Amino acid sequence: MNIMYIHGLLGSADGSTTQLLRQSFPQDNILSVEYDNYDCKKGLQDILDFYHAFPEIDVIVGCSLGGFYAQMLCNRPKILINPAFNGGADVKKYVSESLDKVSPTFATDLDAILNEFLRDEYDYEYYCETTTVFCLNDDVIKVDNDRLALYNKMYHPREVILTGIGKHRITSEIIPTLASLLDEVRKTCYLKAT
Repeated sequence: MNIMYIHGLLGSADGSTTQLLRQSFPQDNILSVEYDNYDCKKGLQDILDFYHAFPEIDVIVGCSLGGFYAQMLCNRPKILINPAFNGGADVKKYVSESLDKVSPTFATDLDAILNEFLRDEYDYEYYCETTTVFCLNDDVIKVDNDRLALYNKMYHPREVILTGIGKHRITSEIIPTLASLLDEVRKTCYLKAT
C-alpha cells in the first residue's frame, strides 16, 4: 500500500518518524513529503504538488501540522494523529516558541488557508474519509470536550478515536493503533481492486 506521510511543524521527510513508519510497515511504501517549513503557503503548495505527482497514493497519514495540511486533501482516506486542526490559533497557543523559526506571518497565513478551505463549503463526501486519533496525553496540544466539539463541527470526520496511549508525535506507542487503522484501509483498497 502507498502511504503518504505529512510531518509536523519543523519536521522533515527523512526524520525519525518517517524511519519509524518504514520500520513498522515494511510491506508498505512510505512516501514522505518534504515541504517548506518556513512559509505555510509554499508548504501547502509543496504538499499539493507531491500529492498530485503520486496518483497511486492509497492513504494519507498526517501528524500535528501535517494533519492540518492532510485535511486539505481530498479523494483519499486520511488518518490524522493529533492534528493542529485550528490553524494559526493552534500554532500561536501551543507552539509559540517555534514561531521564531518560521515566517512572521505563518500563523496568519495558516488562518487564511483554513478560512478559505471552510468557506468553500466543500463536499464532505470528498473529505470525510478521515479517521482522527487524539492522544489524551498529548504534551503539545491539549484535548478537551470543547476542542473535540470544534473539530467535529469544522471537519465532520468519519471517526474520532480518543486514546490514553501516546503523546503528540507518532512514536512506537501509537503504532499498534495506526497499524489497525491502516489494516482497515487495506481491506477497503482490496475490495475496490476486486
